[in-house]
Amino acid sequence: MKYTSDKAFTLVELLIVISILGIIGIIAGNLLITGWKTEKFNREKLSLQSEARIILLRLPKDLRQIMEIDAGTTYIKIKVDTNSDGDIEDSTDKYKRYEYDNNKNSINYWSIPATPITDDNDDGWPDDWGDTNRVFAKGLVKNLKFVFNDSKKELEIKIDFSQNPNKEDIDNYSVRDKFFLRLLN
Repeated sequence: MKYTSDKAFTLVELLIVISILGIIGIIAGNLLITGWKTEKFNREKLSLQSEARIILLRLPKDLRQIMEIDAGTTYIKIKVDTNSDGDIEDSTDKYKRYEYDNNKNSINYWSIPATPITDDNDDGWPDDWGDTNRVFAKGLVKNLKFVFNDSKKELEIKIDFSQNPNKEDIDNYSVRDKFFLRLLN
């Protein structure tokens, strides 16, 4: 007796189904990979933005109480009158310094008490800032520039962030801000 069934799949039908499933799998895989790349890009951009926010939230607080400033292109040194009594002699008052570290692609921050300081250079600034600095945006800062306009009492800050600061890439994030320093003499 011969067995015949009309309910079986032919080899051609199975090959067509496998080809269609392969194409659907490739499309789904590409969509997943694109989603992962987009998520990584957004996470890195958010990291750069949060580092910028940390720095730009700290600076205005210090600059609101500024008594004196020494600004270069990659650093600022400021005298901060924390108790707003008009002098920089109290133990609560501070000398603060922000500086770009090109070797570590970061921003270093120092804060030391205003009294007593060693000033052998007679420039009005501490000779030794100590080793107790805080590092911001370690490995993420591509460039930092301070521009101080003495006649307008205006300090402009431009910071370029990058996930790969030593390479040219499209994943840069720049912030620029201007501060008007009202308390400066």
